[in-house]
Parts: sequence; C-alpha cells; structure tokens
Amino acid sequence: MRLRRLSAALLLLGASTFAEEVPPETLGRIQAEQRQAEQDIAASHGNRKPSEMDREERRQVMEEQKKANNAVLEKYGVSAKDYAHASSRLSREDRAQVEASEKRAAAEKRAEQGKAAGAPGEVAIEYGKGAEAGKGDKGKGKGKGESSPSKSKSKSSHSKRSGKGKGRDLGGLDE
Repeated sequence: MRLRRLSAALLLLGASTFAEEVPPETLGRIQAEQRQAEQDIAASHGNRKPSEMDREERRQVMEEQKKANNAVLEKYGVSAKDYAHASSRLSREDRAQVEASEKRAAAEKRAEQGKAAGAPGEVAIEYGKGAEAGKGDKGKGKGKGESSPSKSKSKSSHSKRSGKGKGRDLGGLDE
C-alpha cells in the first residue's frame, strides 16, 4: 500500500523534479563560456599541444579545464548530468538555436572586451554600384578589356568531340 502511494506521488511529481530541462539558449551560452575558458587556459600554457607538454603539465591543464567547465555549469545552475542529457537530446532546430546563441554570446564577449580596451567597433566596408564597384574584383585577373574564359567566342579543339572513344576526350587526337 505504501509502495503504491509512493509510486503515485513520484508520478505526480514527474521527472522534471529530478532532471532539470536546459533551454537551447542557455546551452549555447554555456558552450561559449566553456570554449572561452579553455582558450584562456591554453593561452596561459603557451598554446602548446598536449604532445609538447610533459605529463605533469598535461595533468594540470586537464584539471584547470575541468574546474573551469564546472564553474561555468555552476554559474548557470546546471548539473553536469543535466547538461549532458540536454545536449544529447537536441533536435535540429534546437541545435541551430544553440549555435546561434553561442555565436551571439561570443560576439557579445568580444564587443565587451573591445569596449573595455577602448578600441573602436567593427567597421563594415560595402561596395556599391558607384565609382568603387570594381574594387572587390581587383586581383582576380578581370580588369578592363578582359573577359572570363566561359564568355570566349572561340572554341578550342578540346570541346569538339568526334564521337569516337565514347565520351573520352582525347585532346583532339583520333584513335
């Protein structure tokens, strides 16, 4: 009898009491902060590969990364188990939201760091149809008087096929 009441109570409470649902927006922010923390740790150790470190330094880097990741999870109030569960059960739409959130969080972090350093913001350069329209094509070999090879009026001998060789181009040579 007690067992039935206990099981009924657990069903009424639902699984949400035991496993917290983590929204994709939060997952993206967590991933962005964890990635930033790992980059900071790598930079503090000279951005060296693990194969270039000795055993003690590799162990130290792993411990620092573990502590940093746990600190980020704790900051958002998410357990490692809930984070792993939520990130493994994402739909395609949720994954897209996570990526967008992660990019947004990284951009906000860069903007914040730029303001703190006193650097000017990003300047976007756009080329229109005015006098500067051709600037984007410079260096590609297409200037005045030149045309692309696909617009050429002369045909090469390679484009003519004789029908022999069943689709193989023999470079104008017959068998």
